Amino acid sequence: QSNPIAAFFGERLPAALTAGVCICGFVGGLLSAKLGSGADMLAYMFGVFVWNTSVPKGAELPDNMLTASSVLIMSGCSIARTLLRLLSGGMSREVMLCWGLACLWS
Repeated sequence: QSNPIAAFFGERLPAALTAGVCICGFVGGLLSAKLGSGADMLAYMFGVFVWNTSVPKGAELPDNMLTASSVLIMSGCSIARTLLRLLSGGMSREVMLCWGLACLWS
């Protein structure tokens, strides 16, 4: 084995990495719910510090792919929060107008 993590888990490395991603996603979701951010940063950190150090050479994820994944996770969380806020009726008319104007300008 090329590194201690791979040596420790052996044949169960893919399952351990999948479990790690799920745990980071869950903890990141909790952080996002309380702080407004978290899932994207935990996904990026998992990719850099766990995934890329655990997989065989050539299977690492490049930094630009991890950054793009983090941006997609961030946008998905933002869209989900916006939809949940709209469905709960907790968004004022002024906020809706500002949001609509911001969408038109971009």
